[in-house]
Amino acid sequence: PIQYFLKITRLIIRYTDVEFSEDINKDYDILAEKGVLDVLLSQIPESEIAQFTTLVEMCVADIYENERDISSFFETKFESLGLTINQMFNSFKETVDNLPENIKDNISNISEEIRENIEQNN
Repeated sequence: PIQYFLKITRLIIRYTDVEFSEDINKDYDILAEKGVLDVLLSQIPESEIAQFTTLVEMCVADIYENERDISSFFETKFESLGLTINQMFNSFKETVDNLPENIKDNISNISEEIRENIEQNN
């Protein structure tokens, strides 16, 4: 159902002057209830609908194939996690770089104490 909904709304957006509000589900329901949806779709050439449908099906198949494989799934998640960690680190580094020197020294001392405690416990 969601694939059909997305396909129909994208066709309408692409091939007509109809503009949806932020509540696209409600707009779609109104168009369907009033019979406007069928009129709009009948104005789009069948060859365009067929081509669009083929592209959507190819994209879905590609996503399914790439996400179905467990290694691809984890690779995608790890890449995302790596980007998030990198952004967090850069934000932290920028914050620390802007701190006064005496606070930087305190952070350095605390970090050294933590490192020593970890080494002692291992």
